[in-house]
Amino acid sequence: MINSIILGIIQGITEFLPVSSSGHLIVLKKFLQKWQLTDIMHKNDDLYFIILVHFATLLAVIIFFRKQIISLGKGILHQEKAAMQYCKYIIAATVPTAVIGFFLEEYLTVFFSTTVVVAFFFIITAILLGLTRFKIAHNKDLTLVAALIIGIVQGLAVIPGISRSGSTIAVALLLGINRNKAGEFSFLIAIPVILGVTLLKFTEADVINNFVLADAFGAGAAFISGYFSLKLLMSFVKKGNLYNFSYYLCLLGGGLLIYLMLYL
Repeated sequence: MINSIILGIIQGITEFLPVSSSGHLIVLKKFLQKWQLTDIMHKNDDLYFIILVHFATLLAVIIFFRKQIISLGKGILHQEKAAMQYCKYIIAATVPTAVIGFFLEEYLTVFFSTTVVVAFFFIITAILLGLTRFKIAHNKDLTLVAALIIGIVQGLAVIPGISRSGSTIAVALLLGINRNKAGEFSFLIAIPVILGVTLLKFTEADVINNFVLADAFGAGAAFISGYFSLKLLMSFVKKGNLYNFSYYLCLLGGGLLIYLMLYL
C-alpha cells in the first residue's frame, strides 16, 4: 500500500507539473536499482495499477476544468460556432498526437529511455520553458495551424524527459496565445489522449481478477496530488511564471549528466 501511494503521488505530481513523469520514473528506477530498492517500483510495471493512476489523473483534469468542459458540451449541442470551432481545434491537435503515439511511441520510448538521453531532454524541456520568460504579446486566439503544431509537440512528448504539459503550454505561449487559453487547451487535448491510453491498456488487463485495495489508495493519491499540481501549474501559467520550472529541470538534467560522467 505504501509503495502504491508513493508511486501515485509521484505520478500525480509529475504528470501535470512540466517536469516529465516518464523521465522522472526512469531516473527513479535507475537510482533505486543502484540502492537495491527496486521493490518500491514493482507496482509501476503492473498494468492494472497503470490504468488506475491514469484514470485518476484523467478525473483530476475533468474536475478541474469541469466548467469549461460543460460550457463546451452545451455549445456543441446547440451548434454554437465558437464551440464547434474549438472542438475542431481539439480534434486537430489530437490527430497528430494519436498518429505519433500509435506508430512511434514504442520506438521513441525504447530508443530514448537511457538515463543520459533523459537528462539531455530534461535540459531541452528547460530551454523551452525558459523561452517563455521573454516578453511576448499573448493576445492571439487559437488557429488550426497552432492546434496542429501543439498536437505534434504533444505527440513528441512520449519521449522521456520531454514534459507533455510543459512543452504544449510553452509552444502555445511562444505562438502568442493567451495564457489562460494556452493552459486550458493543453489539458483539454490531454483528455482524449489519457482516455485513449487508458482504454487501450484496459483491454490488455484482467481488471476483475487484479483488483487490490492498495491500488485504489495509489489511485487516490494520484488524483489528489494531480489535482493540486494542476492547480499550481495553472497559477504559474496565468502569472507568466512558467519559466521557473526550467531552473529545476536544468539542475536535474545537468546534475544527472555530471553524475553519469563521474561515476559511470
